[in-house]
Amino acid sequence: MAQNGRVRDEIDALFGPELDAAGPGRDQVLIAVVAATTWPTWSMLRDDCGLDVDAACEVLIRTVTALLAAALAASPG
Repeated sequence: MAQNGRVRDEIDALFGPELDAAGPGRDQVLIAVVAATTWPTWSMLRDDCGLDVDAACEVLIRTVTALLAAALAASPG
């Protein structure tokens, strides 16, 4: 994970409260968001799926929103 340390730190800072809501699953959600937002995912959406920039952004927004919503839903509070 060292290669994505900066990305991980930025996501952790940006979505800290949402990640905290995941409780014991926090690290798993953080890793999932990192995986969903790194270059290989973007490349797959653009090159393999043939999406334009706007469509690829919408997929990423939907993906990250779903991951964070699931973390919030798991929150006991």
